[in-house]
Amino acid sequence: MNNEFDDAVAATLNPDHQAAQDARIGFSVAVDTHPDAYAEARRVARRTGVPVDTVLALPKEMKRQDAVGAIDFDTLAKTSPATVALLADMEKAKLAHDDVENLSGIEKTIKVAGNAASAFGSFVHALNEGAAGGAQWLTETAAPLLDPLTGRILPENPLRRAAEGWTKIRQRSEAASDAMMPKSDSLAESAIYSGLQSMGVSLSMLPLVIASGGTAAPMLAGMGIMTGGQSYGNARDKGKGVLPSLVFGASQGLIEAGTEMIGLPALLSLLKPGGAVKKGLEYLIKEQGGEQVATHLQELNDWAMTPDQSFGEYLVERPESALSTAIATAVAGGGQVTIMKGLEVLSRKNGVQII
Repeated sequence: MNNEFDDAVAATLNPDHQAAQDARIGFSVAVDTHPDAYAEARRVARRTGVPVDTVLALPKEMKRQDAVGAIDFDTLAKTSPATVALLADMEKAKLAHDDVENLSGIEKTIKVAGNAASAFGSFVHALNEGAAGGAQWLTETAAPLLDPLTGRILPENPLRRAAEGWTKIRQRSEAASDAMMPKSDSLAESAIYSGLQSMGVSLSMLPLVIASGGTAAPMLAGMGIMTGGQSYGNARDKGKGVLPSLVFGASQGLIEAGTEMIGLPALLSLLKPGGAVKKGLEYLIKEQGGEQVATHLQELNDWAMTPDQSFGEYLVERPESALSTAIATAVAGGGQVTIMKGLEVLSRKNGVQII
């Protein structure tokens, strides 16, 4: 008792003595604990919500729970199904459980590359859709001319039969294009895929320019016809008559061709030697402006044809549409600048002049 009293008096009279005693006790309790192990236990405790003492008492179980809790398996199942399938196989999981992040990253990279290739390749079906839509318009417009002969000279109207055929081809092409275009909840990712498809469409028409000696007119006509054909077909699918659909398709095609004129000369100039950086920047700037104008005019035109929302609701969607167009245009434009300049360099090395 006297010792305790003496210690209390000493602590009061000499605070440093008390601090030393506290340090001695703390050190003696902690000296058997491995610092790194304890730090890891605290981290596990924070992540799992289990007391530190429990983590220290059951280190293996707590480490397992921590590892399992660190992975969002619901998200992993959506983004990396192959990795999830591997982990579902217990034997394979034993070999790969410590490399989930790398496996998931590899799978995502492969998936993105595959999606990009699919988006680019969808331009073939988009072209077919536009061409079939144009043929549908021609046959449906001319079909009434043969109606008086049907049942008299002709057993049926061949133009109407042809129109039905072109309609089916267009619809199948549209469905195939949609199927190849990757789906994403991300505006940026969807815009990138759209840009890759647009790049494919533009590059597919490059031979028209080369064949014409560098004239932009064939390419502009091709883009206008493709857009017009798609728009005509879409209007017909919505139940619009031939004439209203024709007006809508023609206006959409004219907008497309007209706005492409803004940047196309600068793009084609890249096929000639010199000033690649200046020409590329000029094209990218002009193309951004032209595509923004085209998007907003075409979407306004589409809204006017089938106003399924108020004008106010339409305006609310414009900023998002502008951002999507900007991203898609940057992707398509950047790709085209790179490819066009590459073609110019190759042709120069081989002593061939493209245009």
